[in-house]
Amino acid sequence: MAAAWAYLAAALVYRLEAFPGLHGDEAWMGLFALRLRESGFYTPHGMNEYTGPLFGLLLARTFDWLPAGVFSLRLPGALANAAAAALIVGQFSRRLGFGAATAWLYLAATSTMFLWESRVAWEVCAFQNLLLAVILTQCRLYIEERRFPGWSVLLFLACAFAGTLNHFIFLSVPLSLTALASAGLWRERDWESTGFWRACCAALIFCAAACAVKPRIEPAFWRE
Repeated sequence: MAAAWAYLAAALVYRLEAFPGLHGDEAWMGLFALRLRESGFYTPHGMNEYTGPLFGLLLARTFDWLPAGVFSLRLPGALANAAAAALIVGQFSRRLGFGAATAWLYLAATSTMFLWESRVAWEVCAFQNLLLAVILTQCRLYIEERRFPGWSVLLFLACAFAGTLNHFIFLSVPLSLTALASAGLWRERDWESTGFWRACCAALIFCAAACAVKPRIEPAFWRE
């Protein structure tokens, strides 16, 4: 497994500033982060109304520590995706053993899509995988152990909300989890164990409301 981790780390950061070529959306994100750094928080939107400023805010703080450039622009996303891989490997190791964890890590390290998207500073690629990995680790508590610690439910809801605010496509996560929980509840007929279903429904309602309200908020609201 150590060799797979070393390969993944090298694939994520080696010549990060050179490959792939800088995309126009990445350049816009870097300029957006510089504006946030100079002006502070001034809009709930990113490039458009269905994206948010969270990644730009993260980059603005990154530029406080590292010189603004392509490497520092892409580094947070690469690190976040490495952390997501670590969480998933930990889950595989815990549930299915060392061999399964190593096999999954090998697949991730040889996935062109995972490696390429991890090296691109797009809000939809940057830390969505990490948020999804955190959500899935909480689902294990709800489904397997039937435990619902308050901190875990808050983390579950916060990650769902942050992902949806970051890019509206993340709404598909609470939507698919609600569909899964509803199907499982109907199949098992265990009407006393509705905790997972209720958590998923709460996340879906919360995130859907954010998607409905956010486009109606004008940037001028934050300047008043």
